[in-house]
Amino acid sequence: MANAASKAAGRMYMELSKITMKRIMLLITFTVLLLVGVQRMDVVLGALGFLWGILSPMFVGAALAFVLNVPMRFIERQLSGGKRVRIGGVASGGRKEFGTLPPHCPDGLAGAADLPDLG
Repeated sequence: MANAASKAAGRMYMELSKITMKRIMLLITFTVLLLVGVQRMDVVLGALGFLWGILSPMFVGAALAFVLNVPMRFIERQLSGGKRVRIGGVASGGRKEFGTLPPHCPDGLAGAADLPDLG
C-alpha cells in the first residue's frame, strides 16, 4: 500500500530533465518576446517595414527572372536551331560552379597582382 501511495505522490511532480528544462526556457522566452512585441507593436511594425524595404527589390528581381526565363529559353532555342549552345565552356541549361578560379590564378587572389594590365 505504501508503494501505491508513493506512485500517486510521484505523479504530482514533473521530471525536470535537460530536455524538459530547455522546453520550459523556450516557452518562457517566447512568452516574454510575444508580450514585449504586443506592447511595442509600433517598433515591431517599423522593423518589419524596414526589412521589407530592403528585401522587396530582391523579391521583385526574383519574380522578374522567373517570368522572363520562359520566353528567354524560347528565344535561345530559336537562335541556336534547337542545339544546346555552349557559353564559356558550359552548355546552356547546365550549372557552373561559383568560386572556381581561372587557369591563370591557381594560387587564388595572391596571383591577381601579377595579371597584365588591360587598360
